[in-house]
Amino acid sequence: MGPCDIFGTRSHRSAMRCLALRYGANAVWVLQASRLCTVRQARIQLATVLSLAVLYNAPKFGEARVQLDVDPADNSTWLMPVHTALGVSRLYNVIYGNVCYTLFLLALPLVVLASLNVRLIREVKHSSTRSRTH
Repeated sequence: MGPCDIFGTRSHRSAMRCLALRYGANAVWVLQASRLCTVRQARIQLATVLSLAVLYNAPKFGEARVQLDVDPADNSTWLMPVHTALGVSRLYNVIYGNVCYTLFLLALPLVVLASLNVRLIREVKHSSTRSRTH
């Protein structure tokens, strides 16, 4: 028998009461979790992240090209990567390689994680003070 069993039966109404007593005002979010966390929403979020990752990394394909070199002395060939004009551009390297990298791969994830942690800590403190008063 779990904590939300009322007289050994699980009914919809008793489950709602248990959620309301356990989570208080946050019961609304618990009840909406099935609507907010759907397979469709997960696919949309995954497609968004994938699209943004492809857009961010697309300029990298223009940085270099493969060049076929032939040595006439022994008739050997090899492939060698060579920078394009974009790859040797100082402006491109400063903007894309330094500024965008710092913003999107360092600062943005750090700010998002820090803000989510702050929200989590606030909610835990708020929840613990609410449970002490009830």
